[in-house]
Amino acid sequence: MIRTGSEYKDSIRGTREVYVNGERVKDVTAHPMFKPLVDIRARIYDMQHDPATRHIMAYKEDGEWNGVNNKLPHTQADWWDKRRATDTVLEDVGGIVTRVGDETVGEMWSLFDGQYVLNEVDPQFSENIRN
Repeated sequence: MIRTGSEYKDSIRGTREVYVNGERVKDVTAHPMFKPLVDIRARIYDMQHDPATRHIMAYKEDGEWNGVNNKLPHTQADWWDKRRATDTVLEDVGGIVTRVGDETVGEMWSLFDGQYVLNEVDPQFSENIRN
């Protein structure tokens, strides 16, 4: 399920202890160091809902919309879909962003591929990555 940009902002507002230069940040969605990145991440969620970009940014599986960048890639076409979604975001925001939300997904795919190792540690870990 894809949340909206507003839902994303609400989910990170006031739920963390964040400090910048020793000072606690009251609202990461409004702080000048975080706001630009938070706004872009929120925009990505909104683009997954927008009829003009949904077909690029999201895919439907089991009747539910999901973000393309979180999809486990099985084919070269899956990788091209991710590239197209990233390009669409960068074109929309009119600049270069070094991270657009898929920076940790590669680690998740690696854990998915290495479930046999997770099973050796604790079978629940393997179940968690599948879920």
